[in-house]
Amino acid sequence: MGRAPSASGPAAKMDTNSVANSHGNALCMQIRMERVVSTSQTLDRTALTDVAPNDALRGFFLIMDAWAVGADDARTLLGSPAERTFYAWRRGTGVRVPSDTLRRIGYIAGIYKALQILYSDPHLADAWIRHPNRAFGDQTPLERMRGGDVVDLAAVRSYLDAASAPWS
Repeated sequence: MGRAPSASGPAAKMDTNSVANSHGNALCMQIRMERVVSTSQTLDRTALTDVAPNDALRGFFLIMDAWAVGADDARTLLGSPAERTFYAWRRGTGVRVPSDTLRRIGYIAGIYKALQILYSDPHLADAWIRHPNRAFGDQTPLERMRGGDVVDLAAVRSYLDAASAPWS
């Protein structure tokens, strides 16, 4: 149904057909997101100290842009950092990123990747977080993730991992 995950690990390259079929800004964003997602595949297995915080944050904000998530919700997904810290991270000038925040970004990147695998249309994949789902008590996945706890992010990711299991 969606693109199959690459077996070549973090250095995975995009399928040439998907590159040929993309246009302009969408192509640039897709290439950036593929890099972020391929990096996030190893986030769960890699020590969080090995993750480049600025790269993780850049990927997070690209995902938030793709999902059209506002600043308040994005802050909540990151664990509610101070507003000043959040905007420093957004500008790429943040100095320190806690391991909890990196873990949250890993879950969000995993959710993004799972959606890209499950849906062949990126617009459907990005819109999924805004549609009510019985698995989350008729809340949207975004509402569940906004619960503020890492467990809420893990619940959405686990749901998608189970849904994509036949393709992995």
